[in-house]
Amino acid sequence: MEAVFFPQHLAGLLVLFTVLTGAAYWAILAIGTNRGTGKAGGAASKTKLALLLAGWYGLVYVVVSNGLLEPNLTTFGVPNIMIAIVLPVVFGVAVLFRPGFSRNVDAVPVAWFAGFHSLRVLFGIFFLAIYEMGALPAAVALDGGYGDIAAGVLGALAAFLIVLEARPAVTRTALAVFSVVGLLDFAIVIYFALTVLDPNAPFAAFYPFMLVPGFVVPLFMLTHVYVLRAMVRDLRAHRRSSPVGG
Repeated sequence: MEAVFFPQHLAGLLVLFTVLTGAAYWAILAIGTNRGTGKAGGAASKTKLALLLAGWYGLVYVVVSNGLLEPNLTTFGVPNIMIAIVLPVVFGVAVLFRPGFSRNVDAVPVAWFAGFHSLRVLFGIFFLAIYEMGALPAAVALDGGYGDIAAGVLGALAAFLIVLEARPAVTRTALAVFSVVGLLDFAIVIYFALTVLDPNAPFAAFYPFMLVPGFVVPLFMLTHVYVLRAMVRDLRAHRRSSPVGG
């Protein structure tokens, strides 16, 4: 397959999108915690989170720029791209068992986590654009493009309904549909990325394309976990408040 490379301005735009996504994730946890608890402070925790995200991004940047997330590269038989996605998610879920962090996450309005996914519209459009350039196969680009756009719109809609204080049943349904579509999109795209991408196509395998699965996808997956956590918590509270047999 003939190599197709990112135009310089498009590569820069993708890097900007990934940085903005990390900054938005930090802002949601840092500002949303204060808003949810009604308490100011926690500067040290915010700084630690910022340093953690910056360090993670820097590591991924180095890994990606050196071509270490090519689809054909594995470690102990596991594709490197899967390791890059799964490890941060596992770490993020593990720290939820720390009372301090879990309280911070629970304090953030769930609408913020759902609305965060509206950024996926940008990445969806990007996928479609590079498909038109002939740089990605349809199975990856179209599923990823339209799937991200759908998840982004559904996330924004769910957030909008929550802000409008729509009926609880309506908001729960909207969050559930958003969660299913968003997670299914990731599952399908990751599957096709591992089975369809041509490892000899530098456009699809090298910097900066793999910044998306290496950094952005885990952030979106973690916020899906936060949304599902909030939904379970809300459902339990609803059941406790409902009359027995009512």
